[in-house]
Amino acid sequence: MIPRLFAMSMKKYKEKLGIITKNLWARWKLPACKEHLSILDWEELDKVNKEAYPVRYFLQETIPLWFYHKRIKYVTTPWDWVRFRTVSRHHVIKLTDMRPHWADSDHIMLMANFQILRDFVEERMAQTNDIWWREGRPKGMPTWIWDKVQYNSRSAPAGLDHLEQQIEFYKEQGLPFDHVEAIIDLYLWWTEGYLKRIDAWSDDRIWAGSTTGDSSASHTYHNWPNQQNNGHSCSAMAGMLDGLYDDEEQAMLERLVALRLKMWY
Repeated sequence: MIPRLFAMSMKKYKEKLGIITKNLWARWKLPACKEHLSILDWEELDKVNKEAYPVRYFLQETIPLWFYHKRIKYVTTPWDWVRFRTVSRHHVIKLTDMRPHWADSDHIMLMANFQILRDFVEERMAQTNDIWWREGRPKGMPTWIWDKVQYNSRSAPAGLDHLEQQIEFYKEQGLPFDHVEAIIDLYLWWTEGYLKRIDAWSDDRIWAGSTTGDSSASHTYHNWPNQQNNGHSCSAMAGMLDGLYDDEEQAMLERLVALRLKMWY
């Protein structure tokens, strides 16, 4: 009986304290502005509040801002120094599409730029697609756990779906959306075209008829003397295909670089 009465009295006490706190806040808080203001207008309003309500301004703006800067300096900055060098290494490009081997700088440049595009679609765009993740949340899965999954996952379907949503939004608003379509085209060219094309210097469709008798040899193209495949030199066919690849890669890379400032808009 006594614990029950104590609980009831505490409940009433909390309700009264909440009412008092609410009334005090309503009386002492700085005047709110519900209009959409520019940065200059907000600065002017801030100056007016500071002059008209010095005590309120000090309690609600100056003190919290002082603690905010101290937290940034002594907590956030040291933590970020460790985090961005261990777990969240955003300054490092991991070439997931490139197997460990010797590679020339021009090839690495191509791989690195399209790796950035792939990360942008499969991570950045995917992680911001709240609708896709909300619809895919397993039944019974706590929201806070699913949020962790969302912001630490890589998903090509979620990223492409988000880009398609952007296109629909731009269409409704009457805005240009060709840059979004270009991002999708380049991503699909890289994942479904470039990564699946044949190797000009080892594929059986070029070298199977060579006189070496071993089309799988890694240095087949070093045996230059007139290997024949349907009456054509294998090395000449491989060189021609390699040249077409170079032209295609250069064109796609230039398209990607031209999109740099439009990727988030």
